[in-house]
Amino acid sequence: MSDPTPGFAQLDARLLYWTRLAAGTAALDSQQARYRFERMLPVPVEHLHIVRARLADGGSLLVGIEPQRLHSVLAQRPDITADTWALVPEQIPAHLGNDLPAEVLNQLDLLTGEFEPARRQKARRIRTLATGSLLALALVLALVGIERRVAAEGAAVDALRRQGLERLTKTLGPNAGRVPNAALLTQELRRLEQAARSPTASPLDAGRVLQALWSTWPAEIRAQVETVSLTADRLVVRGLAPGLAEAQVIAKASPVLTVGEAVFQAAPLQAEFNGKGAVFLLTWQLQAAGTKGGP
Repeated sequence: MSDPTPGFAQLDARLLYWTRLAAGTAALDSQQARYRFERMLPVPVEHLHIVRARLADGGSLLVGIEPQRLHSVLAQRPDITADTWALVPEQIPAHLGNDLPAEVLNQLDLLTGEFEPARRQKARRIRTLATGSLLALALVLALVGIERRVAAEGAAVDALRRQGLERLTKTLGPNAGRVPNAALLTQELRRLEQAARSPTASPLDAGRVLQALWSTWPAEIRAQVETVSLTADRLVVRGLAPGLAEAQVIAKASPVLTVGEAVFQAAPLQAEFNGKGAVFLLTWQLQAAGTKGGP
């Protein structure tokens, strides 16, 4: 193991799950990339803490680790302190990274989300507050300019001033540490535009696929559906059933979904009892058009 940069620590690559997605997958959003990663995993992807590096060839490199294992590593490693800024794998497995530069490791920082260091959280809050302050200043300057141009229209000036003050309150109010609402809206619009341009965007009618699913869903089972995801090659439903037996009934009710010429074949049920009920993951894989796979 080479000596890491001060403030950075390294983790044995053998403690991690790895996969490399082919060129052209860098445009996949986080959820799509996680589902592709799940095909190579022995555990559900929801049970892992995952980070991702985008590669120069348009592909992606993903690593995952169980949160409990990462917590244990952080607690047992004396070299990982409150001053540690990042934790990256010590190396890329040879079968995945012979052609990758070492700099890719810097993108695989595991100290994100719930593991983000307090110092980095504080720095991020300061940057966000600074951004919000600049936006507020820009709004103030815009108001000043507008007031000068419409000074003769007192009522219009008062209305614009009230609107500006309301926006300033939203920007610098109790939640000033968040990304500004305008920035969030811009990010969401860009994400939707990228999804629309993505070559993996599903051409299927989502309404017809869901109609086919609900038509076979067992009405006698009281289950809570938490998420439904339709991609170019699969339908995934995650939810909570009273028990494992009920989850099995739901899975057996729809072994095949047919929507026009598209045929979705059910994968084996993934379910786990957590004390409150059975958390289940149902996956239907899109088969060749008009062809049913398996029994």
